[in-house]
Amino acid sequence: APGIPGEIRTHNGAAVQVRIVALSTDYCLLGDYAPEGAAELWLGAIGPFRVRRDGSRADRLVFDGSIHPANATHLFAATATSASQRPAA
Repeated sequence: APGIPGEIRTHNGAAVQVRIVALSTDYCLLGDYAPEGAAELWLGAIGPFRVRRDGSRADRLVFDGSIHPANATHLFAATATSASQRPAA
């Protein structure tokens, strides 16, 4: 499934490559399980964002505070697109 490449830096300094499949101002969903505890998340070259694993879902990371003050709660959902549907660079 498509997604945004990211990297999680855990409290002990380990780097874990992840794929973000959904992103909101308060949390993100990963294509796999999130590491336990607090960490920092990089979305490509953007970050770090302080995150922690959501206790109710193993694939959800919750941001320490909203990453944007907008009222919109759902900014991105990864979907397959053809080259003709992508915006021109």
